[in-house]
Amino acid sequence: FLKIHKYKMAALEVGFTVAFVISMLVALVGNLLLIYIVWRKPETRTLTSFMFVNMAVADLLTTLFQMPISISYLNGLPWISAGLAGDITCTCFYYAAFTSITASILCLTFIAIDRYCVVFYPLRDIKWFRKAKIISPIIWILSLALMSFTAAMFKQQNSACFYVYNVVSEKFFFVFFFLVNYLLPLIVICILYGAIARKLWSHEVPGNNEAGRNQQTRAAEKNGNWFECLSLLWLCLHCVGFLRTCIS
Repeated sequence: FLKIHKYKMAALEVGFTVAFVISMLVALVGNLLLIYIVWRKPETRTLTSFMFVNMAVADLLTTLFQMPISISYLNGLPWISAGLAGDITCTCFYYAAFTSITASILCLTFIAIDRYCVVFYPLRDIKWFRKAKIISPIIWILSLALMSFTAAMFKQQNSACFYVYNVVSEKFFFVFFFLVNYLLPLIVICILYGAIARKLWSHEVPGNNEAGRNQQTRAAEKNGNWFECLSLLWLCLHCVGFLRTCIS
């Protein structure tokens, strides 16, 4: 029985490791391809496309920092280094992972705000807001600031990177993370896309012809569909986190 159990566990480890490696390769190729397309084709350089570039960078951070940690834990491997270097890498890896998540959520929020401004104020010139050189640094600075406390939450001990419970409680962390990276952005984006849908389907946007109106409608629907899929996936993840916290 023990041999069968060990065989099944080994098979699961191999299966999950292969899945992680495939996910890493797909994420690397897909995100680098998106960045390359926007870099090579000037006609694609809109605020929305640059927000997707920021999301690609955030996804690459997760791919390069978080996925290798998951693979090492899955296979029972020790942390990559010990001592001061271990503490620094432990802090940086998790800080980068949480920051990248927040940056992706903020990008989706700014995309919704941008779509709202385009639909409701098509004749108003809002140059500062629609400049990626301004919005992108704001997104990353906000992400770094909001997740700054996570830099003190993890420490390398006994060849592993552990959560330090005396910094902030685990329940507080999950509640804060849920509010900042899910509930509040979800409310804002739902309100904005709801207003956009109502405006486009019941009123004619001033200064736009029918073709332009249809293009804006398709763009809003596409962004809304992306957000619906992501919100459902993140809801499942948050539910698992809450259940694990309550049980522990």
